[in-house]
Amino acid sequence: MATDYTLVEGHADGRFTARVDLAGSMLVLLNDDRHHRTTVSVITTVDNPTLLQCIRREALAHR
Repeated sequence: MATDYTLVEGHADGRFTARVDLAGSMLVLLNDDRHHRTTVSVITTVDNPTLLQCIRREALAHR
């Protein structure tokens, strides 16, 4: 289930996006033409992991 996320036009470098939020936003954008032919970034706004948590999770997932 998607969490709270924000859509911004352009690139949001260095921001975290949960996969579930990316998928949810893509489904919303299918029926919304406000961002037609623009670059949109998805930013997860709650429960953002730290860089160390991301690295740890990825390292343990590939064992």
